[in-house]
Amino acid sequence: MPKEYPSRYPFVFMGVGLALGNWMQSQIECPPVLLLLLFSLLIFLLVLFRRSATFPIILIGLFFIAGQLSILFWKKSVLDHPIVSFFPVEHINVIAKLQDPPENNRRTGVLVVEKIYVGSDTLELGKKFIYTFPMDFLQMVPGTRLLFHNVSLAHLEKRRNPGQFDFSANYRRNGIIGEIISHEMSEISLFSASHHFSGYRLLYNIRKNINQRLFELLETPVAGFMSAILLGYKQDIPSEVRRDFQKGGVAHVIAISGLHVGFIVFILSTLLSFFPISYRWQHVLTIFFLVIYMLLSGANPPVIRATLMVTVYLLGVTLQRKPEIMNTLFLAGFIFLLLCPQDLSSISFQFSFVAVWSILFFYRRLTTLEKWFLRRIPEMRFYKKFVFRMVQLFFVSLAAQIGTIPLTIIYFKQLPLMALVLNLPVIPLIGIIIPIGFMMLGLSWIHNDLAYSVGQILTLLIKVLFQLVHLAANLPGACLRILSFDWMAFMIYVCAILLGFSFTSPHLPPLRKPIGMTIIFLLLWKIASSPHHPRLLMLDVGQGESTLLITPAAKNVLFDAGPVSNKWDSGLEIIYPALQELGILRLHKVILSHPHSDHIGGIFSLLTTVPIDSVYLPDVQIDYFWQDSLLKTIRNNKVPYRFVQLGDYINLDPFTKIYFLGPWTEQLKPADQSGKSINNTSLVALVKMKETSILFTGDTESDIEKNLLQWNAFLKVDILKVGHHGSRTSSSLEFLQKIQPQMALIPVGQNNKFDHPSEVTLKRLKDLQIPFYRTDLQGAIFLQWDQNHWRWVDWQ
Repeated sequence: MPKEYPSRYPFVFMGVGLALGNWMQSQIECPPVLLLLLFSLLIFLLVLFRRSATFPIILIGLFFIAGQLSILFWKKSVLDHPIVSFFPVEHINVIAKLQDPPENNRRTGVLVVEKIYVGSDTLELGKKFIYTFPMDFLQMVPGTRLLFHNVSLAHLEKRRNPGQFDFSANYRRNGIIGEIISHEMSEISLFSASHHFSGYRLLYNIRKNINQRLFELLETPVAGFMSAILLGYKQDIPSEVRRDFQKGGVAHVIAISGLHVGFIVFILSTLLSFFPISYRWQHVLTIFFLVIYMLLSGANPPVIRATLMVTVYLLGVTLQRKPEIMNTLFLAGFIFLLLCPQDLSSISFQFSFVAVWSILFFYRRLTTLEKWFLRRIPEMRFYKKFVFRMVQLFFVSLAAQIGTIPLTIIYFKQLPLMALVLNLPVIPLIGIIIPIGFMMLGLSWIHNDLAYSVGQILTLLIKVLFQLVHLAANLPGACLRILSFDWMAFMIYVCAILLGFSFTSPHLPPLRKPIGMTIIFLLLWKIASSPHHPRLLMLDVGQGESTLLITPAAKNVLFDAGPVSNKWDSGLEIIYPALQELGILRLHKVILSHPHSDHIGGIFSLLTTVPIDSVYLPDVQIDYFWQDSLLKTIRNNKVPYRFVQLGDYINLDPFTKIYFLGPWTEQLKPADQSGKSINNTSLVALVKMKETSILFTGDTESDIEKNLLQWNAFLKVDILKVGHHGSRTSSSLEFLQKIQPQMALIPVGQNNKFDHPSEVTLKRLKDLQIPFYRTDLQGAIFLQWDQNHWRWVDWQ
């Protein structure tokens, strides 16, 4: 390491040390006394060896401990409170001040609980909680104080399935320690409306008024998009638009980031240049208005980072000191992590910081390749200038992509190959749309008709942008699904980058062969170390059922697909994210027990999002909406399907066979033609796999269980999927005694209206000493067959 690096890039060393310490403390919590002793020792060593070659190492070590202390103190001061250990605290009265009101389609608000009343006792709290307000609750502003009667304070609910977004971790990162929960007799009343001046409330009202103005002037999808790129409100962007931008690799433009801040700085600099003021005052005013915009846009990590960078840079220029850009970036990160150490784990901070670092680090290493392209441009003045800008933008985008590809794969399980090309038209378009949007808003306070005319131009541009992104994102091969990215895959990626740069760098060619051999070795190691243990994942889809089985030969079988409603789709919300988390690209078999919506609802979306080799279902011989819709959708998507019943079987792989023990032919013609009583048409599937067996019973009831008893010892299994969500009409005592399962799994929704599982069923299981697990209590149940027994997998 060159000697001048610590003095030239001090904040690089300090920022790296702080981030590493922050991350380490989040993984392994060290006691504060030990950290303080180490911190004091390193300060002493830093003074003692300030002129030594070990100075940079000691500096990193010092800020490594500082990073551990910062996240530790943040947790102690913000998240820790004695009351948390007593959750749930039930049937209490609470006075809370509203900090972040619910708005638009979001019903959840953030409140600071000031006091709680338990009987005659009063406890001062001062901690953040969330509360889901009723749909018809009155409009409120920050600072409004509310009185909650007969409510509970409870833990934040953790995610219930692999692959789901972890809202509890996100809430805790925002300093929220719990949730206020209403009961049947709960009441909420306005305790007092705050009338004193509040800067936060002023900014909230301005932001809300600007958002309303956008929706008055523009069509809803266009207004939702403008609200996202100007104010940070992303909830009104249509889901199909959001999906297209993500698949196209340009989702960064709909989240306010350094790109948007750069456009804002350009607009401010251009406007201020028309005023007769010095450059110093222009810089000061730019910083001032940029900070105001940062607060109006929600002050998310990318905007704070970009604002800090611009502020440091402009202050350096004002003081006639040329800032070092890399040092400026790490200074911004250093300040941000000191103020908000918990945000190191946030996706927005990681993407924004890594993207800028990647541009600064890789772009200058791509200049050789850039110059090679530019030398082949024909000598035409304006044409060459345009192409030069496009080539430059392409390589800047490539530099950013090199650094962010691992994050994209880890968080979104995909690699958008179209991003490099799509960014070329999208970024200039955003650069045009943002100033026109501000122009429209400015004119709306002067002349509404003129603002509306500008809005028509803006609408046209945004619709062109939507169409462009949609076409590009849906081209064949535009986006690759890459569902597994562990440390070995990361090492392969790093070696591949080094191999690529060995053709442009004068220093790396001698390492080309060793790097190539390392890639081959790591690939072979990764393939050889891939696990092939049978796994069973019963998903928590609420009051419904869906279970994934992975066989020893890596065949993926889905038994049922959970419920669907106007606001909920198990296929998109639960099953598809779980498949992504497990690295599953296709489903080889889908077995649907019977056509009730709580068992087949999610398959409709899965048929269009996941490759499915074949579907198996009972031939229920009545006219029934769900059955008819299912068959129509399967045929439209050209997925092979087969009706099965008693006596059929599937040879899945050399280790796995699925036998269908029901339904009988006569059961496929239920007397009730409404379709409500088709539980006994359920497929009963017995999976024999190596030395273990599993029985899936659908919603079969005790009458069918009597017929199954004739299978005698063949029916004995290790795992029983309890029938009909644990209803008292299933899992008869005689049936349980016959099959003698080692464990029972009950798919059931929390607080369901049917009171499933029945206490009668649970008593039978307890009396027979059969261990059972419930999705309403445990969430998703993940088991793995290893060393001749099923073991619990802690997927959390």
